[in-house]
Amino acid sequence: MQDNSRPLSARFGALSAAVLIAATGTFVASPATADTGDLSKPKAATADAGSTMNPGSGVGMLAVPPPPASPPAPYESIAPPELVGVIGNTVDTDSVIMGQAFPADTVELIVNGEKMVVGVSPTGEFHIIAPTFVPAGGRLHIIAEAVKGDVRSRLSSYDLVLRDAPLPAPSITSSSMAVGSLTQVSGTAMPGARVRVSIRVDGADDYRAPVEVMANMGGTWDLTLAEPLSYGTHIITAAQGGISGKADSAASSLNAYVRPAAPRIISPADGSWIAANQLPEAITGTAVPGATVELQVDADPTGMGETVALPLRTQADAAGNWSIPMSALIVGQHRIVAVQAVGLLPSDIALSAFHVTAAEVGPETPTLPVLPGTAGPDSGHKPVTVGNPGTGGVPVPVGNPGTGDGSLVLSGTLGTSSATDGVSATGTRTGGALAETGATDVGLLTGGGAALLVAGAAALIYGNRRRAVSDS
Repeated sequence: MQDNSRPLSARFGALSAAVLIAATGTFVASPATADTGDLSKPKAATADAGSTMNPGSGVGMLAVPPPPASPPAPYESIAPPELVGVIGNTVDTDSVIMGQAFPADTVELIVNGEKMVVGVSPTGEFHIIAPTFVPAGGRLHIIAEAVKGDVRSRLSSYDLVLRDAPLPAPSITSSSMAVGSLTQVSGTAMPGARVRVSIRVDGADDYRAPVEVMANMGGTWDLTLAEPLSYGTHIITAAQGGISGKADSAASSLNAYVRPAAPRIISPADGSWIAANQLPEAITGTAVPGATVELQVDADPTGMGETVALPLRTQADAAGNWSIPMSALIVGQHRIVAVQAVGLLPSDIALSAFHVTAAEVGPETPTLPVLPGTAGPDSGHKPVTVGNPGTGGVPVPVGNPGTGDGSLVLSGTLGTSSATDGVSATGTRTGGALAETGATDVGLLTGGGAALLVAGAAALIYGNRRRAVSDS
């Protein structure tokens, strides 16, 4: 028989606890169930931590706990690394073994007991290089694990047969494009291997005699050519050998292109400012003797612009000089792009950017006015004479101040209205009389004497003007 002797509050508390356990699986004690004392005595309402009180009701409201956080993804979420491209479970020595491990960042491996870590590409690929020598037993045991942050994959394991193969071909690391000449060839090989280098020069039927060089312990080699390679396309081959227990490698090859440097544009010079009426008659420059030079005026050097200009072509002479006639250009910015070619190999571009300004007009030469009847063989007038009173008006040479007391007389006919009309200008020289020859004293012409000559010429022009007015 159901016991109903407990107070209603106690029975209500037990019921609420049972419902909470059934709903959440968590038991939280309410004030009714937590108190084991005398239920007949009233108690003050209290609230547990994490609960709230309904104001005025005295009833505690239980807080619902937050849902648990999602557990971290297990390591099985990354697939274990997988080798690809292995045929018949057999690989050659020094071969590349490819694998896939997306989306891992790295792959940790143990290869025949040796640990290593390799990177993984964004697309999930990784690779390792098989050993050069076949180990005892001829097997290659690989254990691999993919890693992304703190997450790791399951381990994958491979047991491969390692087959002995010849040495791999050495690499040629020299650039395939050289400017001017090629003087050195470089590459990589097995440390201590002998590398045989052969070259077939452009246009030749056969290779030059092979040259042997030793790879250093870092696995690199360099060969300085006794005869540098000039313009053209040349074929370079390299093979390695000399490693005990290994057959010589096959040859690797490189096509080396040696092309000319950019031609030089001399005129118009880059950065120059030239008046439209002073442009040079020709565009000039230098190049490889005999090279074909091609240029464009106002062409876009990138080839991406809208400006289109017909190319102009010429050939450099035996001294390397070239010239192309210059066309008329409008005022503004202009550019010339030029290349040269030796055979089929073009050079880099040469660029000259210059500015054409408005035509320049030179200054006019000032002239003195010529009055009627004052000049010419038919004027009937004598020229102004710089005379010496001691010589009767005989002209004195320039630089000779004459003799006597240092006086200067300007005499001559200034018009046609009188037979004798002279103008006299006298200057006094201090310091004594002049020497007879006048060669020791030129102070007159270089000092005040020059001013007197100018004053005499001015008096002549002024007198002629007065007579011309009076005659009219």
